[in-house]
Amino acid sequence: FRSVSQSRYDAVRDECKAKLLEVEGMILPLLANLMKNPQKEYIHWPNRAEKIQVQIDRITKATRTFGA
Repeated sequence: FRSVSQSRYDAVRDECKAKLLEVEGMILPLLANLMKNPQKEYIHWPNRAEKIQVQIDRITKATRTFGA
């Protein structure tokens, strides 16, 4: 019984780690791009709303399917 619990714990831990790395891969490039020119007051970002919505959808898909 104990080994079953430990294997389930390991599976959940591994899934959580994979999901966090996936989300990190979606967020860090965005933040790095926003930091590129800190001296500029404005960022030229055509179609910003659509691009952000795509990222939001990807992030929620990754985080809301945890344990599914």
